[in-house]
Amino acid sequence: MVSRFLVGFFLIIALSVFQKTPLAEDTRALPPSPTWHSEPGSLASGSMPTDESHPLAESNRQINSLVDRPIQSLGTKRWIRSTSQPEATIEAGGRRDPTFGLPPSTVWSADNRRPGLQKATASTGSASAEPRAPVCGDQLIAAWQEKQTRAGDESPSDLPPFLDIGDRVLWGSVARGRGGEILAFGGQDQDSDDGRPYTCLKRNGVWRSLREDLDGRDPASGPRKTILGLVKASQGLAARYRHAYLQDIGARECAALRERTAVLTRDAETLAGRLSEFSVPGDAYWNRQGAVALERFRDGLRAIDKIGCPSPRAVARLRTARIAWERASDALATEPPARALGSLTFEPQSGLYVLFGGDHFGYLMNDTWVFDPTESVWRNRHPGPAPSPRANARIEPAEPGRVRVSGGYVYTSAVGYMSKQYAALDESWIYDVRRDTWIGSGAASGAPADQRTYRRGPFDPAFFLDAPPPSRSTVADKLDDLPANTWVDMDPPRRPRLNRDWGIIVIDPRRDLLLRWSGGHSAHGGTDVLHYHLSTNRWELPIAVEFPLGQLYANTSYPEGVNFNGRPWMTAHSYQTYGLDPGSGMMVFTGRQRLFHVYDPDLGDWVGRGPKPPGMIYRGSHYNLMLTRAGDALYCWTGPPRSSHGELFRYLPENLAWTRVPLSGTPIPASVVDNATLSYDSKRQRLLLFRRPYYGKGNYYDGEIHAVDLATRTNRPLNPRYRNAAAAIPYIGRVAFDSRQDLFVFGSTLPPDENGIRRTPAYDPQANRWVSLRLMGENLIGKKGGDPSVGLVYDARRGLFWTVDANSRVRVLRLDRTTADERPLAAP
Repeated sequence: MVSRFLVGFFLIIALSVFQKTPLAEDTRALPPSPTWHSEPGSLASGSMPTDESHPLAESNRQINSLVDRPIQSLGTKRWIRSTSQPEATIEAGGRRDPTFGLPPSTVWSADNRRPGLQKATASTGSASAEPRAPVCGDQLIAAWQEKQTRAGDESPSDLPPFLDIGDRVLWGSVARGRGGEILAFGGQDQDSDDGRPYTCLKRNGVWRSLREDLDGRDPASGPRKTILGLVKASQGLAARYRHAYLQDIGARECAALRERTAVLTRDAETLAGRLSEFSVPGDAYWNRQGAVALERFRDGLRAIDKIGCPSPRAVARLRTARIAWERASDALATEPPARALGSLTFEPQSGLYVLFGGDHFGYLMNDTWVFDPTESVWRNRHPGPAPSPRANARIEPAEPGRVRVSGGYVYTSAVGYMSKQYAALDESWIYDVRRDTWIGSGAASGAPADQRTYRRGPFDPAFFLDAPPPSRSTVADKLDDLPANTWVDMDPPRRPRLNRDWGIIVIDPRRDLLLRWSGGHSAHGGTDVLHYHLSTNRWELPIAVEFPLGQLYANTSYPEGVNFNGRPWMTAHSYQTYGLDPGSGMMVFTGRQRLFHVYDPDLGDWVGRGPKPPGMIYRGSHYNLMLTRAGDALYCWTGPPRSSHGELFRYLPENLAWTRVPLSGTPIPASVVDNATLSYDSKRQRLLLFRRPYYGKGNYYDGEIHAVDLATRTNRPLNPRYRNAAAAIPYIGRVAFDSRQDLFVFGSTLPPDENGIRRTPAYDPQANRWVSLRLMGENLIGKKGGDPSVGLVYDARRGLFWTVDANSRVRVLRLDRTTADERPLAAP
């Protein structure tokens, strides 16, 4: 395990010129592309209608309101590439600081491995809008066949392999056909806009992407995209139902939400009517797929019939509808849905490639597809009983006309520390390609085809709704009765798993939430952001947990880019690399090498991303990019390696960009991993920067505090009283400002005094002095006096401090300075 955690940091690329790899043209004749004949602006056009008279106009407005905040581009879930991005500046003393809003472009080496660091450049001109070239190459074969595993790991090879994330495509599948022909499909492309590499075919020694060919012969693009619009609307509506229920405001919001559901239902009924008209003359396959899509779509429509007021049942029915509509869209696709570790082989007698199952990260699949190389088309098969959903199964030709599938893995949903999330299967199946039938052997048991298997327990959003109904009044009474200066356990009825080390918590005052995006090294490594409802003491999991297969629990080997749902993977540690932007109401995450990502708490999902400026791009930036909200803005403090000085950046949500804040006065120090933080002094409109040298013998905190005046953009050291005594503070990682009592409280404790009491360090900004407080109860910090996995925030609405630890335990504190035995900080 140790060698796995010592994988080196990967260097990033900055703003360089992207070079597309020329692809050979396939000169074979292609069949004509059938179309779904319709008038302009209809559902078949592929975009949501804008005509106010159109029956889906209302759903279009709702979709925009749910996912296009605060700027329209956020709803695209794509990397923003503006060709005319305005120059954003912060002016101070006649100086101008341009926003580095240009997207980094990539030059890939011949084997499609990720490149090294290129020199970062700043530009105030326009950015290139050139799209990414599809990835096809022999490295796909190497990555698949090597199946690298951890050193000393004796797990069966059917389990997800631990891979070198230097490869551009991870978890892809390849199969060799006749005459040197090779088909590649699936996996995650770490450099694509949607995480997918799509279908690639190697013929006559040349790789070629088939995406444009398949799209050009797509008869169902319009209805499929419209279905996906309703999928997004149902996801947003489910998020609002869930929020209303967990906030215990369902009765108040019931009428409005039922009206929204009625609109969604009417629009879905309209679309169902149009789907019933779908036909491609003379094409039995597409007409059958249209019938399959219609059946699945109607399943979703039935799920939301008479859905009622916000409740666990209503949320479950909306989720059922969303999944049914996703599956309806899958039936109208020209190639298989995205997946990792699908089973792919060539069957010689039929001359077809067979693909079975795979892992979508959040669910397993058991669909069956065949690829015909003579026509360059995929066909979705619908056999009767099939093997249950699984991934990474071994597949090979059997007797003529058949293929054998054996082994593979399923989810375990285990919740222990670093528990195995995958279990190997021991069964075998035969697929008859001509007859489209599966035959199990031994104890193998079948399942309906085209199904999904999700994780269970605390990895399932429904788990957190399966508890007594939330009660605002009960929680309000408990908070009103809090004893002063004592940490109290809130003991929420359902707590998340796995452990979520190495991060903070972010308070969202408008929504009355705590947001938790934490994990990585030896901990939870998914894409989900936890919500804690302050008013009802309830945890919320907005999306089903997704894990990065064999990379889970790694230190620095989490993939770059986004997965199939446009979501970023966890970094080795999230630490303080995320914060809430008060202007847009979005959470921003900067821990990834090249891009920052935007999360919408209303939707409960990631909705956008953009390029980081050069000053925020450096090796190990996920350790010490530190974010905090200050007034109406979000700021980031940097700590480049081998640098004694850092920089300050401000987030500009209207441009989806960051801009450097020029500072005068004393240079600010560089932030440092584990022992630095910044906090906002709202009474004096300044940022306070606290920094203790990194761990090591003799590396004690000198008690200095840097204050950045945001009005004058001037930094100066404060040289507080009793600063020499601050050497006793063992850890500086979490500081929260109590604006009512004008005091900064630290998320750490001092060594025990003569009575065995561990006092809490604090800073008094009015007197500019270090003090300590006597706070009772368990504060989750532990015996070492500091824990980088414990978050600390101040709740101005209630006048309370909140902490959350790695195991999602929640503590709350009501501070009263007059009775907290406040003393000047004593020397160690």
